[in-house]
Amino acid sequence: MSVRRLLALSAVIGIVAAVTPLSVPASVGFAAATDATIIYTVDTNGDHADGLAKAFADGSGRVILAESAGSHYDEVEAAPVGEAIAYTKYLGNAIGLYLDNRELTAPRLLYAAHLVGNSFHVPYHPSFSPDGRTVLFMVSEFDASDVAATHLETVPASGGASTVLAGSVNLFDASFDPTDPTRISASRWDGDGAAVLGRLSGSTLTVTAVPGTSGTDFARISPDGQHVVFTHPGIDLTIAKLDGTVDGTVIDMTATYPVWQDATTVLFTMVPAGLQTADIFRFSLGAVTPTQVTVTPDDESALATPRAVNPAPTAPTAVTVLLNGSQPSLSWVPPIDGDVTSFVVRRAVGTTPPATAADGVPVANVGRTGVTDTVPPGEVYSYSVFAVDSAMQVSPAASVTMQALTPTTISAPAAAWTSYVSPRIPVTWGAGAPAGTRFRLSYGVGLKPTVWHTWIPSTTTKSAVFGTRTTPGAVYTLRVVVLDPYGHATPAASTRVLVPRDETAATFDRRWSRVHGTPYWLGGVTTTRIAGASVSLTFTGSRLQVLGDKCPQCGSFRVYLDGHYRGTYASQGATGHRRVLYTYAATAVHAHVLKLVNVASPRHPQLHLDAFAVTR
Repeated sequence: MSVRRLLALSAVIGIVAAVTPLSVPASVGFAAATDATIIYTVDTNGDHADGLAKAFADGSGRVILAESAGSHYDEVEAAPVGEAIAYTKYLGNAIGLYLDNRELTAPRLLYAAHLVGNSFHVPYHPSFSPDGRTVLFMVSEFDASDVAATHLETVPASGGASTVLAGSVNLFDASFDPTDPTRISASRWDGDGAAVLGRLSGSTLTVTAVPGTSGTDFARISPDGQHVVFTHPGIDLTIAKLDGTVDGTVIDMTATYPVWQDATTVLFTMVPAGLQTADIFRFSLGAVTPTQVTVTPDDESALATPRAVNPAPTAPTAVTVLLNGSQPSLSWVPPIDGDVTSFVVRRAVGTTPPATAADGVPVANVGRTGVTDTVPPGEVYSYSVFAVDSAMQVSPAASVTMQALTPTTISAPAAAWTSYVSPRIPVTWGAGAPAGTRFRLSYGVGLKPTVWHTWIPSTTTKSAVFGTRTTPGAVYTLRVVVLDPYGHATPAASTRVLVPRDETAATFDRRWSRVHGTPYWLGGVTTTRIAGASVSLTFTGSRLQVLGDKCPQCGSFRVYLDGHYRGTYASQGATGHRRVLYTYAATAVHAHVLKLVNVASPRHPQLHLDAFAVTR
């Protein structure tokens, strides 16, 4: 790795240069005009610790965003479609890989430097896939003092978890082949340091070395896939065919950061003869010497792509549908382009979405991130979402197909003990749903669960018994959604079931005995015929129900809550099991101590306690 790279990365281990705010020029100087849009960084301080993102097109340049104290931008990359750019940003010791538009007005963090064990993982050198949907980047693994290893990862441009590429250990400065999303180029960190070409299969990378290469940096495949450019740090810049045949060389020890402007031309950074700071140069196949492009001091990280000065927007991403009968709701993530002013949504009946913004039927009241439509339920519809920029350029379509389905209901006993003697809860759902409709069921613990677990991922049945996952003493919330054939769901319908603990959760004095039997909750009941026999229960909740037997010989019991007498309650009546003998209800959840004392008159001595149901 070049000395310049190590200096830039030294911020990881706390080597951050002092920063003095500078006045920033309002435009960029050029030695020659160019017909490509170029984005690059420039170090106005000359200390390699700060950067300035700039852009120019057709020979006229302007500042996009000046660095602030303690921060800099490095190695920018532009998506092949739309306005998205990716770059690494340093802010003191915090380093991240960001996605943004060319105006740098919508930064989105894709990957933050972080510790993995004793190693600090730092993102660097982003590269877009040909469709602009995936960002490839290297990760430098720092130990206490230096880079110990490297590897490659990918991350969706829309955001999400990154993926480590198997087979990429000690590869760096990787980039996608502009013509093939399964092929990349990179350089080896160790060994011969060769430029390599890799083939991606899922998240596994297999690489082969470009013949005759060694000690390379910044290997990049040309837009036509026929050449690779790379630098030899401190030696030269080389353009070669993929078989290693050299087609052009710039002999200069300061050449670095090569990037293809088109299939035959490379831009790179180099220090002009007799000067101390870098500028951007252009070198073409068949040329003898390079041509200087910029004349601003210490320009770095050139990026050129053969694209429009104001490209059309990229398509919205992550289009989803919430089914709601005649009013399905669509939502999406807007493209990162900075000049998108509106969105157009078109609808067609059937599975073929509108191909252009003039096809199908327009959907009204479209917002920036979604819209609710009105359609007859039951039919299959396809939607296309288009982004429109200030120049009235329209993005490609982002499409989705759905069936307009209506939410259903779900029902279950509110109290589990009313149907079974164990936590088995009969559940029914799907009332009114057409035959063949699919449902997904999930459950959570508590009245307002924050975590949901899958119970039945997909079924056409309309009933089942929930119980294998229940724990006595909890409230379970069950919910169901209706699924269309394309994986979209309706809003959830829910119901709640209270599952009690058996009576062993309480503390009985010695004047009680336990009886086992099938009519009782969880197979047992604790009983007494002795006056004054008592039981205590500590619980936390807003509601408590005491369950037990009713019988002709059953008597009364006194209730004390937190030491205060609450009244005397009877358990006498027609014989029945798992009956509610006492209920306490409050408006808030508190910790309490409940005490029950058997009254035991001569004709009604018995008290049978079966379970305690607590609602938090």
